Formats: sequence, structure tokens, C-alpha cells
Amino acid sequence: MRRSTSCTGTSSTRARTRSSRRCGSSARGAHARALHGRQGSHGVTVALALAAVEAEREAVVADYALTESQLPPELVRRALGFLRSSHPDAVNIEALATKSPAPVMRALLARIDEEFGSAAGYLRAHGLTAGELNGLRSALVEG
Repeated sequence: MRRSTSCTGTSSTRARTRSSRRCGSSARGAHARALHGRQGSHGVTVALALAAVEAEREAVVADYALTESQLPPELVRRALGFLRSSHPDAVNIEALATKSPAPVMRALLARIDEEFGSAAGYLRAHGLTAGELNGLRSALVEG
């Protein structure tokens, strides 16, 4: 049975870092910690890690979608300038570099569930050991 979890923003006094969010689990009183403000493959990696420790699906999706609102405007401007100069013919460069749409993450996690049974199954199929998965759970779940 999958635990019921949700993400909520936390104040800097309760969080381990200022950019920390918690994805809590009511089944065990646990909290999975997520860091927002990442983009691209980092956001996908964090989402997979959270899903693998059974954080609530919509909380994982919401955390991923929050990413684009957390990107510093100056960083976005510089990154887009570099990418546009490096890849002048790229059509979707801005969306790929600065957006994190919830439907994309929702679809990715659904596809992983279809093919591997779960995010943990996906990670295990790609070389993560049971011990490493337990270590991931220990690092991300409080309580």
C-alpha cells in the first residue's frame, strides 16, 4: 500500500536548508525532503528519488513544477543567451531550459509505473541496489 504523502513549504527555521520542502507521509509520520530550484535532468532525478521513496505522486509533480518559478531571472537570461548562441536553430530551447510542466512529470512517472512497476523498480532495473535504495530512503525520509 502506497503511503499518503504531501509536500508543503517550510520556514527556514524548520527546514534543513532555506530551499527545502517537505513531502510528508501520514502512514509513518515521515517526511521526505525535496530541494526545489533545480532544472532539467536534476529535477527529473529528484522527482525519481522522491517517487522511489513513495512520496505522494501529486506532491512530487507539484515540487517539479515549482522549479521554474524558483529560477533566478539573471540565471535564466544568461543560460538562454548561451543556449541560443550555441544552438541557433533550436526551436524549443527556452521551454527545455526553463520550464518544468507538471503534465510532463505526471506522464513520465506514469510511463515508469507502466514499464517498471514504480520509480523504485525503474532505479533497481538500472543498477540501484536494495541497500542504495534503503540509503536513499534514509536520506530523504524523516520520522
